[in-house]
Amino acid sequence: MDRQQRDAAMEAYRERPQQAGVYAITCAITGQEWIGSAPDVRTIQNRLWFGLRLGGGGRVTGAGMTALQAAWQQHGEAAFTFTVLETRDADDPEPDPRRLRQWLTARAAEWQGRRGAMEL
Repeated sequence: MDRQQRDAAMEAYRERPQQAGVYAITCAITGQEWIGSAPDVRTIQNRLWFGLRLGGGGRVTGAGMTALQAAWQQHGEAAFTFTVLETRDADDPEPDPRRLRQWLTARAAEWQGRRGAMEL
């Protein structure tokens, strides 16, 4: 791949629409579940797994992340699955970041209550 192709590929990646939504991380051994939300659920798993492998959990902090990191260290990466639970309708983009965060927070809270999961 030459530099021009690489630059075009990077530009296409930056320009692609994001898919906001709610996700779950489940430990198959204990059945524990953590639920979070992200402006782009297609990229959040890589970011979380990278942070968990490093032992710091990335930018996500709090009691849920601490418990997830402890379970990850005890059971290993193979014990965990990532599932997208809900996405925002692609035809309904939210230009206001504050309203999008509110929607993500509300949807994640509903899923946490419904499934008895910890918050990420």
